[in-house]
Amino acid sequence: MAARRSPVLCLIFVCVIVTYLGKVRCNEPHCSKFDFEEKVLEKLVLMEFKAEEQEKTIRKELGDMKSELKSYRDDWQKLKQENDDLKTILKSVVRSRLDEIASYKDSLVTPTVMFKARKMKDLSLDKGQTMIFKDVMFNNGSGYDNTTGVFTCPIEGVYLFTIHLCSKSERYITYDVMVDGTIHTKGANKDNTGNVCTSADAIVEVHEASRVWVQSNYDEDELYDDVYRWSSFSDTLVIPTVMFKARRMKDLSLDKGQTMIFKDVMFNNGSGYDNTTGVFTCPVGGVYLFTIHLCTSTSKYITYDVMVDGTIHTKGAHKDATGYVCISADAIVE
Repeated sequence: MAARRSPVLCLIFVCVIVTYLGKVRCNEPHCSKFDFEEKVLEKLVLMEFKAEEQEKTIRKELGDMKSELKSYRDDWQKLKQENDDLKTILKSVVRSRLDEIASYKDSLVTPTVMFKARKMKDLSLDKGQTMIFKDVMFNNGSGYDNTTGVFTCPIEGVYLFTIHLCSKSERYITYDVMVDGTIHTKGANKDNTGNVCTSADAIVEVHEASRVWVQSNYDEDELYDDVYRWSSFSDTLVIPTVMFKARRMKDLSLDKGQTMIFKDVMFNNGSGYDNTTGVFTCPVGGVYLFTIHLCTSTSKYITYDVMVDGTIHTKGAHKDATGYVCISADAIVE
């Protein structure tokens, strides 16, 4: 009996629910048969519209990002190309500089040119005769010829030539340092008390193939060699940036403290020497070698001070009663 009632109760329950739902739906505004479907459709349309707007926004942002990324990529490519171009230019410049340095390597290295020869071939000389120093001690650069007594410059530059001549007692020794046939430095010496030696030097700016030699300037010149003294002739190539040489005195009679003015300027690289005052003003700091060569009258004193900024650096004196003589001195000054 109970089994038969259950379907009836279920049917009555379903009818009640449907009736209730029908009442609820009918109580909503604009209640119609398709109202629910319309609202669902409206929401779907609205969601689709919003999705399309979001898609547009996303697409626009993606497009902007792609454009920006392309711009970045173009800039990167441009920078990469510029970097490659700079590398190429740098390699070219470095290669060019290396080739330039290689082409100048010989001039960048200071060459060694120097010689020294000693002992005279002839001790008695005529005027104008070349002094031939026969025994060669060294001859770097192969410039000196001991058969002629002539040094031929292998390269252009500034050379320091030194001569050391020993004369016989009571006999004159006169000398000219010749450069391409022109007298560059000259001097004389005589001593009645014994066999003596005198020295002189010459700083000479010469060209390649220039010829330098020492010659006698008197018919009765007579040199002397023995176990105690040798005459010699030498030179070395120097590489100065500042140098000068002036010769011949403006005043031959001098008072104490008077500046010796050498009036004839042979060269003045660096423009340091003033032949109106006799003063050399150093254009750059450094160590300088100053040389002086002074010739005196018979029985007259010659005294000298090498002055540096008002202070005596080197001093000396000489007097000879036998004739006109020349003396040399030098000073290395920082």
